[in-house]
Amino acid sequence: MAIGRKKNKFIFCLPGNPVAAFVCSKLLIKPLLIKLAGGVDLEPLVVKIPSGFQHKKRKGRAEYLRAKIISKDNGDFLKIHGRKGAGVISSLTGADGIVEIPMDYETVNVGQLLKFYPFEHRCL
Repeated sequence: MAIGRKKNKFIFCLPGNPVAAFVCSKLLIKPLLIKLAGGVDLEPLVVKIPSGFQHKKRKGRAEYLRAKIISKDNGDFLKIHGRKGAGVISSLTGADGIVEIPMDYETVNVGQLLKFYPFEHRCL
């Protein structure tokens, strides 16, 4: 991911994998374009929801995984949706949003609160 500027034009360099490009566009480029167009600079909606999964990753880089919110009698939790991997664009279909696994985490345990960014949010 890179952003450059030549005179009054911005240049966005996105990752080659479709899911990685989607996540970068959603979290980084869209807010910038809205602000440049004179729109209201809103923070994305973030909801903390318990993990319903275990996950291991390399420390030192954040991961954003596609997830669904599962509602059961004992509450809501997140479940990883579809196959993992930045090239698996089909995993975006049916997902409710993306869950952030912070850079300093090596593991995620069931019940651990995580930041969830819904693809859409509606108010009553």
